[in-house]
Amino acid sequence: MVTQRKAVREAPPLFIKVDKYRQVLEHIEKLRSFALSLRDALDALTEMEREVQAGLSICHKGLDNLNATLSILHSTLSRSHVEESHIRAVTAPIRVETPREIEDYVKGMYTQMEKIKRDLEAIE
Repeated sequence: MVTQRKAVREAPPLFIKVDKYRQVLEHIEKLRSFALSLRDALDALTEMEREVQAGLSICHKGLDNLNATLSILHSTLSRSHVEESHIRAVTAPIRVETPREIEDYVKGMYTQMEKIKRDLEAIE
């Protein structure tokens, strides 16, 4: 124990030059800024991922509607006698995503990509 106390006492005091201290603080601030920019970019990527999922959902719904319509048409055309109730089923409205919804989705994706681009440029 005596040697440990002696080693602690013999260690020179820690002095930091004020200029070096300021540089360290500046570097820490730059790292914080970088971390915040990176967080913004990751948030934009997360939002973009949500937009992709929404677009995929629209595509799946459209494909399901198309398959349902094709099945109805196939069964209708393959029968020689069409019943009146079946004709009503064929003419029932089917919800199809409009080109406007798809266009809005693409615009949203473009906006998210531009935001990510700006965030990444800010990091550099």
